Amino acid sequence: RALPWLDPLATSPDPDLAWRSRAAAAEIRSREGEESKREDQQAAALCELRGGLGDARALPHLLKILGTGVPPDRLELRVRAIEALARLRERMPPAQAEEAAERAAGGLDRGAGIPEKARLLRALGGLRAPGVIRPLTVLAHDKAEKNIHLRRSALIALASLGTGPALRGVA
Repeated sequence: RALPWLDPLATSPDPDLAWRSRAAAAEIRSREGEESKREDQQAAALCELRGGLGDARALPHLLKILGTGVPPDRLELRVRAIEALARLRERMPPAQAEEAAERAAGGLDRGAGIPEKARLLRALGGLRAPGVIRPLTVLAHDKAEKNIHLRRSALIALASLGTGPALRGVA
């Protein structure tokens, strides 16, 4: 479904757009083996493409993916949507960024593995929503959390927020 939309973009005079559309199309084609995951893969590739292009029209769709529109077990799609929202942060009003951060933070407890959780944490920092400072600070300094990769990802997310309270959470 996405390929007819992506293929004409591959010949765009904008080299960045052409490269991103070719990469997204190649990813879709390379993963077509499993029919049950095909739709998720296409949607995830489109999330990445729209986030990379700065397409603000994608915001409602991406927020829907984080809401009730997509079950929590479709983790890769959710992670890619959050990453795309983080790339679109400059085009979001603060209230929308806060909503996206709340929805994204809810996905941290839903059976995600360490790499997915780390990606979610870094994307949360990219959303620059003040509401994530406290949970990120708690995770970054939680001695019970044995995985240093997650703690470091929380610190990176706090540093990327760039506000005074967030930077105090890094210290």
